[in-house]
Amino acid sequence: MELVSIIIPTFNVEKYISECIKSALDQNHDNTEIIIVDNNSTDMTVSIIQEWRNKFPDKIIFTIESNQGAGFARNKGLCLASGNWIQFLDADDLLHADKIESDLIFLKDADKNVAFLAGSWRKFNLNSAYKDIEIDKVDLIKAIFRGQNCGNTVANLWNRQALVSVGGFCLLRDTHDPDLMLRLILDNWKYLLSENIGCTIRSRIEPTQLSNSDLKGHYERHFWLRLNSYKKLNYINPIYTLANKDYFYTCIYSFAKKVALFDSDLRLHLYLNVVNSNAKLIFIHGLLISKKIIWMHKILGSKRANQIYTNYIKLRYGN
Repeated sequence: MELVSIIIPTFNVEKYISECIKSALDQNHDNTEIIIVDNNSTDMTVSIIQEWRNKFPDKIIFTIESNQGAGFARNKGLCLASGNWIQFLDADDLLHADKIESDLIFLKDADKNVAFLAGSWRKFNLNSAYKDIEIDKVDLIKAIFRGQNCGNTVANLWNRQALVSVGGFCLLRDTHDPDLMLRLILDNWKYLLSENIGCTIRSRIEPTQLSNSDLKGHYERHFWLRLNSYKKLNYINPIYTLANKDYFYTCIYSFAKKVALFDSDLRLHLYLNVVNSNAKLIFIHGLLISKKIIWMHKILGSKRANQIYTNYIKLRYGN
């Protein structure tokens, strides 16, 4: 039976960690090891983990590291892992009992060059409502650029060899999921897609959680990730990139537009000096880009439209 390593990074999650660990222990696929890496929690998280460790000494590996973020903690867990497949689990999220079992059945006859199985998930939002998010089965690269229905750290099952080959997670505060998937794809690893709802992911509501980020930096990092990935994708597969140029440009634009809420001058710089203004904005379902802005770009051109929108942001937000 295939050994799967479940890696859980933690930081001040005393409200959630017991339920999280229990969901890892309750997997139908029993051949698992649970690796918990704490980032120097200051609440009762460590004491709770130690209680679970004492109950299941042969199942749970526990280590404490200096607080260097979720990416560092996951990479530390990856170094300790013995399984060929890796299941990451954020400490405030839950695995469904059949998650790993279903994923392994799906991967039974898979190519050895498959880096990850991108899965679907259940989102638990601030209003205590559930919403199932199904993976986009049309074009995962587009879904990642769009930032929607593209799998994530917890919903996916990962090939340990593939993760090691690309150096694991980045050490930025966020962008972990799209960054890792894009690096694997651009490094010629394959992937598979699953519609199975294998986990429940809570909206990030605690300021101390590892996934917390400042919004301005968050949007800037997502902008640069997509722009740099677009350039590499264009080098690797220019035919595909050219055919979808307007799509990728619109996704990049959507994050630069969010930067404008915090720094309109930076936004203008991103457009005029970085983004390829020869591409055109198109309507993409789910991206918060109004049809008025799209038509403004079509009629006035990107440079003039960006200047007008930047002046509007300055007047509205006083930047």
